[in-house]
This record gives sequence, structure tokens and C-alpha cells, in this order.
Amino acid sequence: MLSPLALDTDWVPGPLTTDEFGTLFLLDLFEGRIFRYSDDGGWTRFDAGAQGGGRFASLRSLRTRGPDLFALDAARATLYRFGLDGRLRSTISLLREETEGLDAVDFLVDKTGELLVLDRAGRALFRYDRDGGFVAELTDGVDAANLFRSPVTMALGRAGNVVVLDGLSRRVFPYERQGDALPSWSYEVAPVKPADTNTNTSTNKDAQKSAATAEEPGSRPRGNRAAHMALLPDGEVVLASAEGDWLRVFAPGGRLIWRKDFAEPEPIGGMTADNRGRLFLSRPNAERVDRMQWDGAEHVPVLGR
Repeated sequence: MLSPLALDTDWVPGPLTTDEFGTLFLLDLFEGRIFRYSDDGGWTRFDAGAQGGGRFASLRSLRTRGPDLFALDAARATLYRFGLDGRLRSTISLLREETEGLDAVDFLVDKTGELLVLDRAGRALFRYDRDGGFVAELTDGVDAANLFRSPVTMALGRAGNVVVLDGLSRRVFPYERQGDALPSWSYEVAPVKPADTNTNTSTNKDAQKSAATAEEPGSRPRGNRAAHMALLPDGEVVLASAEGDWLRVFAPGGRLIWRKDFAEPEPIGGMTADNRGRLFLSRPNAERVDRMQWDGAEHVPVLGR
């Protein structure tokens, strides 16, 4: 059984990712700091000096590749490249003539080190080289039926394929590495009940918790759409709501193979999976990270609580 991860301090766990060795990297939305967790070494916080002398209040997504940890600053359309020890190595601006008005909602780093950036407002997927030079718009030429409308996040498969979660249409859009569209598929859920969310914004910490799980204006009813996605080692797609009232696992083509509804849901601030089939879910209101072990569709994953 996997126990939840917690810190003996005030924090608001948000976006998170793992490296190839299963080390977890997580953004604390309260302090704007990045934490690293390993099974043998426990928690380590990247201090202010390691983070270039400042906190990061608008980071949206974290990814690792080889010796580097990347973090997306959505407000500035900028990527920060850190060493896995927390040292800031470089800053990469994603703003180019070809990406005017970029609304970077998520990014990936493929096995070659090239950067894939998801543009929500422009409904586009861009490729950059490892230093931030613009390469191509991968979705240029994709027909409307195979193009996402309001992307939320994306994930990278073992073969370099990209899977995009669309919040507005409640569909999952898979693409081959060079951008060729594969058949998309829809998901339907029936949440147990709307989740209670923290509406007390009397402190900055509570405000960060609320922002971590907030619904966008004009969205579908609470709990009816996925806000988080992760890929398991064999390509299964894990979807979860922001409210934390349901979790679903789908085969790569969209067939539902496992489901769980939570009668007492807790909001989810981020979700990722490592190459051993462990699923990590940050719980900003509860100030912890839950861990699940996926053993295949015939086994019920164990949720550490």
C-alpha cells in the first residue's frame, strides 16, 4: 500500500512531474517554490538562490528530460530550465513571430530534447528546438474534426506521440510525433455529486488553493469534464476532474477499463504518472500528495490515504 506524501509545513501542492528514476518534482503554490521528493531521500526544497533569486508565482506545468527540469511560466510565455539539483540554467522565451499571441497552457519535452508547446487561444501545437528556436506548427493542416477546441493539458507517449485533452468538447485528441492526427475519442462521466470547494479567500494560502482547482468561466457543470490527464507505461489514459470526484482509466483507443467515484471528493491540483505505473495526485486543500499503483485493469489500484 502506498502512503500519501505530506510536509511538516504550510504548503499548497499543485503541478507535479516525475523523472525517469521516479523522483517527484512538485510546485508549492503557496510559496512559489519547487520541491523534489525521492523514496530514499525524502523532501528537498529548491531555495531562492537555486531558483534564480526569486519565487515563481505563475508556473503552470513541470516536465523533466535527462538532467533537466523544465517549468512553464504561462504569464510570460517562458520556460525555465533547471538542473535536477534546482539550479537555474537558462530561460527560454517562447514568443516568436510565428507564435504571436501565444497562450501557452502546457508543454512537453520529447526524447530528442525538442519542446512541444500547446497554444490554447490559437488552437495549435508548436515545436521548438531544445534552445527555443521555432521549428514548426505541428497542427497546421489538421482538419477541424481532428483539432482540439479548448485544450487543457497534454501528455507524451513512449513512441513520441502526443495526447491532448480538450475541456470544451470533452474529447481526447491523439497525434503522431510529426503532428498527424489519429482518431479522437470522447469520454462521458456521471459524477457522484458536486464537490465542495474552498471558498474562503481570507488568506493568500486559501486563495492559492481555490485558484488551483478553479473552473473556467463558461465551462460545463462542475465535475462533468476532465481537468487532469496522465499516461501510464502501456499507454493507458488516466483522466480526473478538478474537483476530485471521479477518476477514469481508458485504453489508448478510448475504451473505458477502470473507474472510481469518490463519495467525499477532494480537489486535485495536479496529476502525473511515472514509468513504474505509479500515479501521483496533488491535493491542494488537504496539503498532501496521494499515490496509487496501477497493476492493470484486472486489479483495483490502491489509493494511499
